[in-house]
Amino acid sequence: MLSSFTWAQFTYVVGCGYLLWVAIVLVRYNIAKGQQPVDKTDRSPPSPKKVWNVTEVPTPEATQIRGPEAPQQLPNYSRDYQDITADTDDDDDQQEQNEQELQAIENLAMEIGDLTANTGHVTTEELLLTAVQQVINRYPEITNDEQREAISNMIIRAALQDCGLTISLSKVRSLWPAVS
Repeated sequence: MLSSFTWAQFTYVVGCGYLLWVAIVLVRYNIAKGQQPVDKTDRSPPSPKKVWNVTEVPTPEATQIRGPEAPQQLPNYSRDYQDITADTDDDDDQQEQNEQELQAIENLAMEIGDLTANTGHVTTEELLLTAVQQVINRYPEITNDEQREAISNMIIRAALQDCGLTISLSKVRSLWPAVS
């Protein structure tokens, strides 16, 4: 039965159906005019536009000055301000020292990462620890225990990943110089 229809007939029927559907959509939604869909149940005339006019009228209460006639006196903070500025000099020195320590930690981490990446799997634990200790000794300003612990953990992880060596935390801690 389907063999009796040609492709031209099929295309003609589908095309006509599509055009009918487009026409219904255009009429229903008034797309050609850019209007909203027509609601055929509401036939009331549109309401006239209301124009609003707003003006401010001052009330007698708003024109009265509330509170005391003289402005309040502010406390004198000039002495406290001078004390604070004296403390900020110390804070600036502390901040500069912290920045130098952080830069040293970053440089140390980069050097150790480069060292373990360059030595690779051809090194032994003793050679790697000796080389790491030489790098650590170039950074005596790193004295914070938490920072040292973080660098030690990084050394252990880098040795395992880059060199295939498992180093104990106690051996890496012994590489650090004593804090005076």
